[in-house]
Order: sequence, then C-alpha cells, then structure tokens
Amino acid sequence: MKKTIFAAIILSLLIGCSPFRVRYVSPEIKSQIKEPLALKVFAEPPMLENELNDYALRKLSLMATVIDSKESGTIEIKFKTKQQLTIDKDGKTIFATNSEVLPRKRHIFQSSEMEFAVYDKDKNLVYKSVYKYEGRNDYKVDYLQTPENAMEECLDRILEKLKRDLK
Repeated sequence: MKKTIFAAIILSLLIGCSPFRVRYVSPEIKSQIKEPLALKVFAEPPMLENELNDYALRKLSLMATVIDSKESGTIEIKFKTKQQLTIDKDGKTIFATNSEVLPRKRHIFQSSEMEFAVYDKDKNLVYKSVYKYEGRNDYKVDYLQTPENAMEECLDRILEKLKRDLK
C-alpha cells in the first residue's frame, strides 16, 4: 500500500514538472492530420508571426497538407515569449539582476509558451498540446537566447510529441 501511494506521488510530481502542460489527443487525430489543414499563427510579440508561420509551414509540410481553405480543418499555433536579462556577478552564484555589481557574464533568457491545437472542419478539437519553455542556465559560456530560438524549440518539441501520438 505504501509503495502504491509513493509511486502515485512520484508520478504526479513528474507530470507536474513536465514542460507539456496540457495535452488532448482525440482518436480521430490520425485521420484528421491526413486531411488538408489551414494554418493560423498568433505570436507575442507580433513581429514573430511571419517567422513562426514560415517555420511552421516548413515543419508541418513533412507530416500534413497545409492549405488556406475555409472548408478544411485548422492548425492553430499561439506563441508568447518574454525576455529577461540576467547577470552572473561572480561566475559562481545564482543569477542576479543587481545592476550595481560589475557583471562577468550577461545572459538573456526566454520564458515562452506555445499552444498547438488541431481542429477538424467542424471546429471540433482533435489535438492540443501546450509546451512551456524556460531559457537554459549555463554558467560556463556567454550566449544570447533569442525569441526565435525559443519559438523553434517549442514547435520542434510539440511536433516530436505529435509524431509519437500518431504512431
């Protein structure tokens, strides 16, 4: 009995830590993804919408037919990101945003979230996944984490999950 309760607690902790926050898979997903689908993208900041649209079209063309049609199902992708400048003041401590300390390293991290949903032509939800991306912590190198990097990683992870769900 104790082992069962312990296993349930561990499982709930693992699920809570997963970057996939919401997931819905309809049994019809395999047939719906073969039908032509329209693509709608939304991004915050809006300047990323064209790039998200182009990247999604390239990635989705490998698994679905994407056409601009009102009679087809729809793939909706919503992406929002927020940048945060963080400073590592001595190379050893946790990142701080104290601008009075002379920084050794500067990092720009992304806190992003992408929602990916597939609707059939009757506007019924057949697939939904939300992926939350947090910029990486790397104390050894200076790097710039851009919104475009976060956007691509979010979409790549969601499409990997979709491919597994289609098998």
